[in-house]
Amino acid sequence: VYIHDLYGMRVERTDGTELGVVETVYELPQGLGLDVKLAAGGSAILPWRPEVVRDVDAARRVLVVEPPPGLLD
Repeated sequence: VYIHDLYGMRVERTDGTELGVVETVYELPQGLGLDVKLAAGGSAILPWRPEVVRDVDAARRVLVVEPPPGLLD
């Protein structure tokens, strides 16, 4: 998947719960940061790491993630 493909992708937790939509992608020195507009309101930046982004379904335009503990609290 290319960076420009990530914009507008839905974001779901590994249990299928809808989390939000990717609004912006930041290319930071430590890696990519996904700015996700949360369905519950507000936003969160998720790091693009294998332990966080578990799957990318390009056909469905869905990212499956497991946010680090405390990130969304």
